[in-house]
Amino acid sequence: MQQKILAYIIALIIFTVLEALWLTQAAPYIYAPLSPIMREQPNLLSALFFFLAYPIGILYFTVFSNLDSISKISERAVMLGLLCYGTYSLTNLATLQGWTATISLFEICWGMILTALTAIATAKIYSKIYPPSSK
Repeated sequence: MQQKILAYIIALIIFTVLEALWLTQAAPYIYAPLSPIMREQPNLLSALFFFLAYPIGILYFTVFSNLDSISKISERAVMLGLLCYGTYSLTNLATLQGWTATISLFEICWGMILTALTAIATAKIYSKIYPPSSK
């Protein structure tokens, strides 16, 4: 259990750092057309829940079941990012005025990249700390 908690902390840190870079560097430009419908302050409780929950999904669906294969981790992480970020983004495209196909494309690609980078980096760090023979 302690090993899985450490893996979670690793994934959470990697995910949070990468997502913070996205939100501060790219998002202001990508989401500019949405400014009329955006909150002045984000709903931090919702954001916190997502930030705490998504790394669990990354670990469960990609890392822990495939520690012996970075290529499997990558493949499954890309698919997870596609499904999760695609669901969010395409729902927004279907329901929100001002949400564009370009925003969806950026969102989906980012979700795939973010999920894959988080999964791969977590697996590599975790495997260095807990080599396969110690699991």
